[in-house]
This record gives sequence, structure tokens and C-alpha cells, in this order.
Amino acid sequence: MLFRQFILKDEALALVKKLDEGGIEAILGDNKAPFDVTFSGNTSMDKYDVKIRKRDFESADLLIAETSDEAIHDLPNDYYLYSFTIDELYQILARYDEWGEIDIALAKKILTERGENIDDELISIYKKKRLTQLALPEKVNKGWLIVSYFLALSGIYGIAFGHIIYSSNKTLPDGKVVPTYTENDRKAGKIIFYIGLLACIIFLLMKIFINKL
Repeated sequence: MLFRQFILKDEALALVKKLDEGGIEAILGDNKAPFDVTFSGNTSMDKYDVKIRKRDFESADLLIAETSDEAIHDLPNDYYLYSFTIDELYQILARYDEWGEIDIALAKKILTERGENIDDELISIYKKKRLTQLALPEKVNKGWLIVSYFLALSGIYGIAFGHIIYSSNKTLPDGKVVPTYTENDRKAGKIIFYIGLLACIIFLLMKIFINKL
């Protein structure tokens, strides 16, 4: 199951090595960016997935936190996080999934040095809020969704587009899998899928009929 994603392959490989050394089986997978069929305005790039067993998530988080705490001692005094404000450092904790483990550990350290009370309960609250936020389903651009109903009449497009919309899932940092898109969009995706499927069947029957003439 997906544990972390990286843009740089070397960073992903480093995590796989760290987990393996800690006795946690990890594998690296390429995540090629698909065509943005939702036309939601998001641009994607190729990413590298680090996957582990779901039961190892907690152990992996603890292992990374321990090694990160050790690594921050080797950082230079002019490391960029030292120039961050308290609010900016809290944003690192609030959006922990967007930052590296070393930056998270250093943010905690700097905040503590500046007199902030950073404890496990606070971190847990931040994580729960972030997971709730990440679990919220995305909305497909309605304009393109309407256009897709018509394009679905071509057959193949409807099958591909509709299937992605109603079956797409995303994995949260805690390993939980949730639907990517809203319930209404997933229902629309299923309709588009069946329109495309019906169109393909009609085209096939027409071709058979014409060939028999």
C-alpha cells in the first residue's frame, strides 16, 4: 500500500533503503502521470511510490521520526527553516504530508526552542485535521463533465473517462483508501461509462450489419 510519494527517485530509494534496514519490507514503484481526463486544472508529473504493508505504517512512521531526529543535528546553522516564522513552522506541522521528515523534525525543534509547547497530543490533532481535509473528495470541472456526456457518444472516450471518475481512489497518509471524487461526480462518471459502452455496442452492431449487406 502507498506510504510516501516522491518526485525524485533518489529520495524514494533512500527511504526504501531506510525502511529495509529497519526491518520493514518496502518496494519502489513508478507512478506515471495519467492524462488529466477530469480537466480539473491540476497538472501532474511522474512520481515514485514507496509502498509497504498497511500493518507497518505505524512502525515506519516511528522509524522515520527517530532517524530524522538524529539527522537534524547534521544540518547547517543557516538551513532555510531557521528563517521561518512561527506561523510558517506550524504550517509545516499542519501540512506534514507535503514536507520531508527532516523538515518536520526540525520545525518541531525550532518551535520548541522558541518557547512553543509541541507535544504528541498537538501533533495528533494536526494529523487528524489534515487527514480529514485530504479525505474530502475532489470535484470534476462541471463544464468538462457536461462536454464529456457528448464526447461519450464516441464510445471509447466515455468508457475510459467514466471508469476513472467512478472507480478512482486515493490513499491517505495513514493508509486509508477513499474515493477521489464526489458521490455525484462518481454517479455521473458511471453514467458516462455506460453511455460509452452502449455507443460501442451500437457501433459494433452497425458494423456487423453493414458487412452483411
